[in-house]
Amino acid sequence: MTLKRHSDEAMQTANFLDKRNTLLVAECQKACDDLAVQTRLYALLKSRFDELASNHQQMIEVSQLQLLLCNMMAFSALTLFVGLQEGHPHSTL
Repeated sequence: MTLKRHSDEAMQTANFLDKRNTLLVAECQKACDDLAVQTRLYALLKSRFDELASNHQQMIEVSQLQLLLCNMMAFSALTLFVGLQEGHPHSTL
């Protein structure tokens, strides 16, 4: 009888471990699927962030060019104004 009881206990342990293994495999697969989803989400967010950063840099460049143009126009207007005040013939409108 001892061998039978030992065999039954071994079978119960094996069945328990098999069920536990099945659950662990399912949990592992779910974790892998979740990781894949998070990886795709990260790539999408990184792509969008990079695009926004690029757009931001372009906006800074346009702003700097606009400021440069305004400064050039102000300098040109000031030069014309000073020339007119001094009576230079090439400064007439």
